[in-house]
Amino acid sequence: VYALAVEASPDLQQWRVVQPAAQVLSLEHQGQRLLNTEIDLGSVRASYLRITALAGSAVPELQSATVTSVTQQIAAQAMQWSEPISPASCESQHCDYALPHNLPLEQAQITLSEPNTVATIALLGQVDTLPTPHRHRHLLHGPVKALRHKTEPASAASAAPTWWPLANANVYRLIRVQTTGPISQLGPTPPTLRVGAHTRSLVFLARGPGPYRLVWGGTGAAPSAMPLAQLMPARQVGDSLPSDMATVAMPAASAAAPSPASQPNPAVVTRPSTHRSLWLWAVLLAGVGLMGFMAWVLLRGAKANASPPAPR
Repeated sequence: VYALAVEASPDLQQWRVVQPAAQVLSLEHQGQRLLNTEIDLGSVRASYLRITALAGSAVPELQSATVTSVTQQIAAQAMQWSEPISPASCESQHCDYALPHNLPLEQAQITLSEPNTVATIALLGQVDTLPTPHRHRHLLHGPVKALRHKTEPASAASAAPTWWPLANANVYRLIRVQTTGPISQLGPTPPTLRVGAHTRSLVFLARGPGPYRLVWGGTGAAPSAMPLAQLMPARQVGDSLPSDMATVAMPAASAAAPSPASQPNPAVVTRPSTHRSLWLWAVLLAGVGLMGFMAWVLLRGAKANASPPAPR
């Protein structure tokens, strides 16, 4: 019987205990044998394992060791591709393509019009410059000053769009295909563009038959999102999600008018009541009169006490 401790390390320098006290035994008595040579490591991830004998135990003579690992393969989500997009505008060295709204770009395919075409291109993206509604947060408490050069117009910086190299899963308004030479290197007809992104799944847990009402935009509501494993405990890794066709119906008033939560509350002007003012003045005057009467009584009593007694 051996009492062992098992440690794990990624680089033989830093060790952490994964099994503080494990018992390994091999007993034989009257032809019966009791064997326990497995140590549960609790799905630890490490490059090296170290076995140390606890106090009062010896290190077993190991002939070999076998590590059993479990690998989970998660199926990759399908890439969803857009229809071919024609250029919105072209110049001598580039073409611009308008992308679908709110698309997290991950891949792009360029379809050339002519075979045997070789060219070096650069892909640039332009983000949406339209202002998005947001709540104002007052973070600055001091004065703010802005300086501008006399020869620079006020809208010079905002008028010129900025193009950036593409980044994975970013949302762009336009994509620019730019060549090192003339754009005609890509053929007499400008190429078309297809963009792809992985599909996103949003799972709702509902009770009872539909239709269901979804409410969003409530800043005071507590977050109710939870992991998929907690939402569907019986689901195994790799199982397909239950899907069904659904349509979204927006109320006519909500679709035409902005949400009441996004509109500022109108200021309510309160006018003081005339009757309430009269009552307040009456109470105030009565209080002043009562205080004057009490002062007169006190002064009269003081004078009576101060006057000398009449002679007998």
